[in-house]
Amino acid sequence: MADIHILAGDGKKHWRVAFHLDVPDQDNDVGVNYRTALVNSGLIAGSVLTVGDGGEGTITSGERDQIANGERWEHLAAIRTDTHGQTPASQVTALRIAYAKVQTDVLYTLQRQLKYFGHTESR
Repeated sequence: MADIHILAGDGKKHWRVAFHLDVPDQDNDVGVNYRTALVNSGLIAGSVLTVGDGGEGTITSGERDQIANGERWEHLAAIRTDTHGQTPASQVTALRIAYAKVQTDVLYTLQRQLKYFGHTESR
């Protein structure tokens, strides 16, 4: 399963990218697993990618199921590449650096959003 999927360019220097991030299998501050919280909160929207064999712009049904189950999170972003003088290898490096930053930032944001999800009280 791939972590980075290039979707389409803007005809200039930006590419729409789907990053697939592993959601930690741990509990929030009120004892609800983050994966369960993602599913039950309604935040999961599925994938923009078509199910196929995982090649040619598709994802496998297994990866789609991981997204639906909250095990992985799909984050869409516009990434700047194709700058003057970049080699294919340096573009791959830039994508991997972007992935690492997105992974840190997005998972932190999701954990903050779901910090108390599932807590209930009686009056």
